[in-house]
Amino acid sequence: MIRLFLAIGKCCKSMKKTGAYEFCQSMCHRAGEFAVKGQMKCPNGCKGRTFHKDGTYQRKLVCFENNEVVIHEISVACVECKECGRTHAVLPSIVICHSQFSIQFAVQLIQAYLVGRYRSVNEMCKVYDVSVATFYRLLHGFKRDWRRMLKLVQKYTGEVGKEIDREIMKFVEYSYVDMDDILRKFYDRYYYGFLCSDEVNST
Repeated sequence: MIRLFLAIGKCCKSMKKTGAYEFCQSMCHRAGEFAVKGQMKCPNGCKGRTFHKDGTYQRKLVCFENNEVVIHEISVACVECKECGRTHAVLPSIVICHSQFSIQFAVQLIQAYLVGRYRSVNEMCKVYDVSVATFYRLLHGFKRDWRRMLKLVQKYTGEVGKEIDREIMKFVEYSYVDMDDILRKFYDRYYYGFLCSDEVNST
């Protein structure tokens, strides 16, 4: 899998006010183009940056919009490394790897839990249409990553002290361009995606 960030695509201005679905579709649409132009590197450590397009596949993207679960379907580009011959999916930054959830969805779910918005975990999971086990898996990843993310949010917002706790809970309110920028910094520093436990296990 190859992570796709706006730093590669350089299309920030046109995407500043897009929603999750539009953001992902725009990134996925250009993914093959970026790869062919040598703007990505193979996760297998190949020295070259030469790829060719290898089709697409459909995957679901689960979001929480206007207080309800919304399921989109996005086209994910695949590219083949000309050096090692391996095929890789090119995944936008706001999609949790090996999951149908957007980062926004996961953070909103965890925020609802932390502020006690529902009477029980079971009630909350019914509203968000996730299993209790899935919620606790996301919560575990959030606890693992949250202090690291706070440091990046602090640098990004210039705020210190208790305000940082509030800012991480407002993370979901950022534009996807701003969210992408912080997620890229997290990935560059820690070598895995925020909330992506599978990437942790593989590093």
